[in-house]
Amino acid sequence: MADAPRHEPDDNQRAEQLRAAFRAQYNTEPDFIARAPGRINLIGEHTDYNGGFVLPAAIDRTVLVAAGVVPRSREIELTSLDFKNATSFSPDSIAPTEDKALRWSNYVRGVAWALGEKGLVDPHTIPGGRLVIQGNVPLGSGLSSSAAIEVAAGLAFARLAGKTIDGKELALACQKAENGFGQGVVLVTPFGQALMAATVVPMAWRWQLL
Repeated sequence: MADAPRHEPDDNQRAEQLRAAFRAQYNTEPDFIARAPGRINLIGEHTDYNGGFVLPAAIDRTVLVAAGVVPRSREIELTSLDFKNATSFSPDSIAPTEDKALRWSNYVRGVAWALGEKGLVDPHTIPGGRLVIQGNVPLGSGLSSSAAIEVAAGLAFARLAGKTIDGKELALACQKAENGFGQGVVLVTPFGQALMAATVVPMAWRWQLL
C-alpha cells in the first residue's frame, strides 16, 4: 500500500509555528510577521537584468519573518530557523559578515543598507529589533529564495521604522541590496544576482504583513 502523501503546513500554520518559536526564544510575542513568496520564470530566465522580456509568477513557497521591537536598543537580532544560527548588527553601522555560516544574514543586512541608500528608510530610524526567519523556498533552485528573504526583511524594516514603501520602490531597493552590498550576497546564491526586476508585479500580489 502506497504511503499517504505528506502535506506541508500552509503559511498560516507556519506563521503560528514561527510565533511559537519567537515566544520560546524571547518570552514575548512578535509584533507582526512579514511574508514574501518565491517566484518562477515562465519565460525569460536571466534576461531581466539585461533589459529583456520576462514572464514571472509568484509561487506558493514563502519566507516568513517574525519581528518585534526592542525598546532602548540599537541592535537588530537575527535568527534563522533554517540555518539554526543567529547573529546581530547595528543599523547605525551596517557591514556584511565574512562568516560563511552567517552569510545568509547579508541579505537582511543588505536590505537595511539599501533602504537607506535609496532614501526610503533612514537606518538610524530603525529601532532595535528581533527578526526570526523561516522559509520553505528551496535554496539554489532558481526560485528566488534570496529575493523572498530580502522583500520580507524590507517589509519588516519599514514596519519597524513606521514607514510605508511602494512595492516597486521596495523591489528596486532589494535589487540594490542584491548587487551592491559587498560580495557576501553574491557568493551565497549566484543565481539571484538581479531577481527583483522580474518580480516587481507578481510579488506585489503576495507581499503581506500578518
